[in-house]
Amino acid sequence: MPYIPREKYFSKDPLKRQKPLDNLQRGRKGRTKPKKAARKVSPWSWGYQEDIIRFAGEQFSIPETRKAIALEDWQKERILKPPFYTDPRPSLALLSTPKKNGKSATAGR
Repeated sequence: MPYIPREKYFSKDPLKRQKPLDNLQRGRKGRTKPKKAARKVSPWSWGYQEDIIRFAGEQFSIPETRKAIALEDWQKERILKPPFYTDPRPSLALLSTPKKNGKSATAGR
């Protein structure tokens, strides 16, 4: 690596040389503080704890059209109500569907 004299690292323009010196003298107090990141809002804070059907209807969408899914009445009655609206609530529910019938959309990805 060739030797580079110290003078080559500094600009010959007096304004460009003065700017870094001003920054050093100003110190921390003159710098702007970084903005705080926006707090992520959990879907559970929107009142969905007890209404899984409303959650599915408002939060799931079809990727191609970006429209919210519309659950049929039989899907609500036969698929979503038994595991989520019975007492006592089961800790595990198994949903079995054939190939290419929206398993990923039902699981919420």
